[in-house]
Amino acid sequence: MRSFTAQSLIALPVLSAPQAAALATQLETHAKGHKLSPEAAEALRDLAAARATLEAVHVAKVTEASPTNPAAVAADRVLDRAWGAVHELVTAWVHIDDKKLSPLAKEIDETVFGAGTAFLKAKFHEEWAESRSRLTAIDEKGLDAHFAKLGAEVFLTTLRRAHAAYGKALGVTEAKEPLPAPPRVKEALDEVGAAMREYVAKASAMVSRKNKESSDTVEALLAPITQWQSSRSAPVDAPVAVPPLPATPPAVDT
Repeated sequence: MRSFTAQSLIALPVLSAPQAAALATQLETHAKGHKLSPEAAEALRDLAAARATLEAVHVAKVTEASPTNPAAVAADRVLDRAWGAVHELVTAWVHIDDKKLSPLAKEIDETVFGAGTAFLKAKFHEEWAESRSRLTAIDEKGLDAHFAKLGAEVFLTTLRRAHAAYGKALGVTEAKEPLPAPPRVKEALDEVGAAMREYVAKASAMVSRKNKESSDTVEALLAPITQWQSSRSAPVDAPVAVPPLPATPPAVDT
């Protein structure tokens, strides 16, 4: 025996997550000022709840899709400034041409900045590796003493601190917490679709042959769906084919 349900009978436009949230909100807005049957009112509440969940999940998805790690971006800027400050200091000492100190600055410059500072524009993990290589070279060649004689110990200390923070932010030197499960937008979108079909069915059931105004009420309630234009399933100027609401809706299994 064939079962007639809201999910099998009612066709909705093809909707993206933002579109579904917008359409659900429109339906909620159009319901204001109208007296709904208890069943339709309950279905509308379910739709509003599903819509709120979809919006929250979609926001989480958009945030997750961001290609940047805020903590890493901030740490990257600090490290860039630290290396930039060291480079400017060393360059200044080289230009002073002091017989005792300029050679020390020149050795640092050749060891650390022989290839320039382009590494600061590399991708996060690559920049971290380049930074570590230069700090390792400073240690292996004992250039800490050069920094001390140039009065730049604080520069080197700041640089090491910034490098350590950068590695932590990237999860290179410290294990990061496992990422949460990706937001399931499709499931939330399907829930909105199901709730919307249920609401259409319950609202349509309010039509009564004994109450001529009931048809106008239902038409006003569901106007957002009948007037919806879907840019995903048809050209921009082509209307979406939405089946007309039946004058006397079939019985719906619950």
